[in-house]
Amino acid sequence: MTTGPNEKKFRKKPYRVILCAGGTGGHVFPALIVARELGRMKEIQVELMVDQRGSRYLGSWEGSVWPISIPGGNWIIRLVSIALCTLKIWWRFLWNAPDLVIGFGGYPAASGTLAALLSGVPYMIQEQNCVLGRVNRWMAFGAKRVFLSFKKTLKASVISDKKKRVLSFPLVAREWFTMEQEAVRMPAVFTKEDPLRLLVIGGSQGSTSLALYTKGMTEYLSLLDCARIHITLQAPDSVLEMCSQYFKKREISYQTGTFFTSLPRMMRESHLIMARSGASTVSEIELAGVPSILMPLPNSASNHQFYNCDALVNSHRAWRFEEKNTTDEDLATFIRSVLKDPTAIGMKKKNIMTFRTNRGAMKDPAYAMATEVDSFLKGLHKEEKG
Repeated sequence: MTTGPNEKKFRKKPYRVILCAGGTGGHVFPALIVARELGRMKEIQVELMVDQRGSRYLGSWEGSVWPISIPGGNWIIRLVSIALCTLKIWWRFLWNAPDLVIGFGGYPAASGTLAALLSGVPYMIQEQNCVLGRVNRWMAFGAKRVFLSFKKTLKASVISDKKKRVLSFPLVAREWFTMEQEAVRMPAVFTKEDPLRLLVIGGSQGSTSLALYTKGMTEYLSLLDCARIHITLQAPDSVLEMCSQYFKKREISYQTGTFFTSLPRMMRESHLIMARSGASTVSEIELAGVPSILMPLPNSASNHQFYNCDALVNSHRAWRFEEKNTTDEDLATFIRSVLKDPTAIGMKKKNIMTFRTNRGAMKDPAYAMATEVDSFLKGLHKEEKG
């Protein structure tokens, strides 16, 4: 049968894309966000490749999962594990190769992208943080695209071909953008007559430390000051009960939980947020438009959490407190000053809104990345037909 000149040729089977991530939620969550976005495209079949640690963060994901094992240990053990895992994946790729592999950092991404390179499968990498991670630095040379979340990404000089770079924004859930038109998108205004609504969130790492900071801070506040704050605390069960009992003792209005399903709304309704500075958290705070106290995780790889919050701090939209230089009393002094004079929060809020106006509407980075991936795959298909 002859195909007419105007008849479209469709690919008979969907493109198979494998997303590799592991270790911490900081790697897995961005992969999940993109996986769901790609899953909305009818011609793409998505699989996740994660290790045992990363699988803890899969949550409600019901798609295909490719579990791999990369044990911890010293560098020799880790490198041998990566090499063995790479060989296993490479062997499977020889028999059933995907159309594309995307690495999101973490050692599982090293095995997945290296196996792709060895088997001739194109691969891309995504960097969520302000510092190009170790695995992404290793694999940047052969990547077809390198998705960067920050304009001034440190250690990105290893990407010799600048045409590979795709500048976006740290990946966050679609919910942040679908809520953009709601009235709640405008952050609350804080005055002397209001109780200070303080939201403390720890993310996948470090929440115990922030919870203890919050408890310790309130020990240095007067009962009158305690009566003027409402604390919403997200932390592990191991410290929630202790903090709750202490807040009761100090007559502090509070809400606690290990996980909040309505976090975007809660952030936007807060006057002040205290959090770590993982890339996703920093992005969510920016979208929420709320002043924040950012406390970088001290042992983050390449100290990336310190640099992640540079943009907010340097443009006077947030405060940065480093743990090595910060005591409970320091935080209490800061909160006390804010309660006495709310203009500090007001000025940060004004800077946030000015920045938003100058920046314009924010586009969903996950959708933008998925669109770029779809375009790349269709380009490959055209080459195959040609």
